[in-house]
Amino acid sequence: MMIPLRMAFVLVAGILIGNATTIAQDTPRQFPYEPDHLIPLRDGTEAWETSYSAALRVQLRLDATFFARMVISPSFDAESCLRLHGPEGELDITKVRKFFLTSYQADQSIW
Repeated sequence: MMIPLRMAFVLVAGILIGNATTIAQDTPRQFPYEPDHLIPLRDGTEAWETSYSAALRVQLRLDATFFARMVISPSFDAESCLRLHGPEGELDITKVRKFFLTSYQADQSIW
């Protein structure tokens, strides 16, 4: 007995989908929610983290105003900061006509 091609395809697809459903049901779920970003292991309240953050703030002038800022803290090298800002004291990016890009880098690792 010959099975038409379309019917054979439906039969094979049904078997594959049935197996996939069985496998999916047998696989335990790891987490109810999978984040799409990195999550810190610590919350930043350790004593050494607080003192390191304070040293970074002073050395890299992190209290200055900015429109965008990137702080780079490599494990075994000096920290640095790149800051996009307007004239001193200007906080409204829509009114600024002149922008500045300022870079600060520590001579050696702050930590």
